[in-house]
Amino acid sequence: MGLILKAVAIALSGAVLGLVIKKHMPDTALLLSLAVCCAVTGLALELISDIVEFVKELFELTELKSAEGGVVLKTVGIAIAAKLGSSICSEAGQAAAAVSVELAGAAAAVYVALPLMRTVIDMVRELL
Repeated sequence: MGLILKAVAIALSGAVLGLVIKKHMPDTALLLSLAVCCAVTGLALELISDIVEFVKELFELTELKSAEGGVVLKTVGIAIAAKLGSSICSEAGQAAAAVSVELAGAAAAVYVALPLMRTVIDMVRELL
């Protein structure tokens, strides 16, 4: 709970300060936005190690392959990175770059999931 409050406080402070700065120094406002993004992401990274440990434990208990869990975690990581990158591009007024980042993120997520999809196809073939 404390972590999310810190993240919200940093984000709101950065947003308000960014609005004030943007009128006179738009370049500095973008840099401030990047710094806020990095700070909040750093806070979120504190939780990721606990989440990864839980997922590993879950896969051990369910006897699923760790490779399958890795695919899920990588896909989530790609989605988060693509969303952050896209938002930063949008903030900078680069809508085309934002859409390109989202497209690249979607393609990367599908690419990472290909081995899992192949496993599903193999399972279906065995059933037929």
